[in-house]
Amino acid sequence: MPLLEVDDISIHFGGVVAVKNLSFNIDAGLIYSVIGPNGAGKTTLFNLITGIYKPTSGKIRFDGQAIHGQSPNKLAERGIARTFQNLQICFNMTALENVMIGAHLRLDRNVLKAALRWPSLRRRDQKLRKESADLMKFVGLEKYLDARSDALSYGILKRLEIARALAMNPKMVFLDEPAAGLNPQETNEIEQLIRKLADSGITIVLVEHDMKMVMNLSDRILVLDYGKKLTEGTCAQVRQNPDVIAAYLGTHNPASPEGQITDAKFQLASSKQEAVLLTVSGLESSYGKIKVLKGLNFEVRRGETIALIGANGAGKTTLLRTLSGVQHSDAGEIWFDGENITKQHADQRMRNGICHSPEGRQIFGSLSVEDHLFLGAYTQKKAFLQQDIERVYALFPILKEKRKLLAGTLSGGQQQMLSIGRALMGRPKLLLLDEPSMGLAPLLVKDVFDVVRTLKAEGMTIILAEQNAFATLALSDRGYVMETGEITLTGNGQELIHNKKVRSAYLGM
Repeated sequence: MPLLEVDDISIHFGGVVAVKNLSFNIDAGLIYSVIGPNGAGKTTLFNLITGIYKPTSGKIRFDGQAIHGQSPNKLAERGIARTFQNLQICFNMTALENVMIGAHLRLDRNVLKAALRWPSLRRRDQKLRKESADLMKFVGLEKYLDARSDALSYGILKRLEIARALAMNPKMVFLDEPAAGLNPQETNEIEQLIRKLADSGITIVLVEHDMKMVMNLSDRILVLDYGKKLTEGTCAQVRQNPDVIAAYLGTHNPASPEGQITDAKFQLASSKQEAVLLTVSGLESSYGKIKVLKGLNFEVRRGETIALIGANGAGKTTLLRTLSGVQHSDAGEIWFDGENITKQHADQRMRNGICHSPEGRQIFGSLSVEDHLFLGAYTQKKAFLQQDIERVYALFPILKEKRKLLAGTLSGGQQQMLSIGRALMGRPKLLLLDEPSMGLAPLLVKDVFDVVRTLKAEGMTIILAEQNAFATLALSDRGYVMETGEITLTGNGQELIHNKKVRSAYLGM
């Protein structure tokens, strides 16, 4: 009998189906990985199994017992533990105290005994402290027993969270991106620790963007796309599956009427002789203790369309946020149109001509379509307002039809159009587009890429971060491939799309 059985499970958030009719089993003792592009439903699936979300339909069985709809603490008592995509550490406690928290469900919670500090409780606390110290030694943190958590590095905190999960004495541990934000040495240490956990008899369920780690560790892999099962199998089966390659890299060029990529669609970087518009040197950026960008150096010429590609977690979104000023840089310089803008805030950069259509659209549901376009133009002269709005409506006619409606009533594709239109209202010299096709139906993806092609033909400078690598490279002049916060490969579209290293960056081959 499998240790975990997921049967036809679904969850809806309003009109959005995040996981749909998903079924799979996990046998005891495996390292089982769940992978998929952005928005595939991986973390949502973890939240369903660990009790944070209740499924809309379907059943989940663990160790032969139905568990769907049960609370996280009940599931922890049954033997299900997890870590989180974003660290959930008590920073005002020591490392050892954080691990001890993980064992609280196994303790005698008698209020009277605790108030009187009975000898049995003192002996229990001593035993718990020793067990927690042993777990810290198991994960390689014996030197940090009494260290305050807020003084520890990010890599150490990742292992500390695993030690706390082990304190629950689990049968199955769900690890949500345990290597995210780690340097290569720390990633290797986490990989070795996961192997050690599996060798000790604990079943591991892993979500991780580092595909090399996934391929090195996994016994079986489940691939999700748009909340559905795309395929399931061994590492070799998944890597060679054409549907998986399509989900990660794309298979066609939406800007091409025949839907196929041909060499004629590529433009060489040498055809662009315009002056440099953007220069980035030594750029670093972090989220707290997580260093995401690691000394990036690149340039963008006027009129170029630059493809920014790479697997989930490579740092594409962070780079665009840092360029637009939404995210602060830690080191390095950004020169734009001959000016050092490194210290400028986001509104100043927008006035200078850097306009950003962010990942996830970032639409205000209670504002009208037209209000969003007005917001995008707040740095511009009123004399241009009507002219610019009509230009956006010409690119996206559906927005003109719905201009008085609330943005929250629009479909996902229409909201993406609105996000791009809002950015265009700032009269950009440099347009940053972050995952404009994410979550869209194929026909709408073609519409969005057609607009990008139109803007490119008009001479607009564009940086396009996209999961669909083939389609993005097909309409770009040059591309930068990112892996774990670094640019590892650059070239024109034709060179990159046929380069095996691009597939390696996405699928860990």
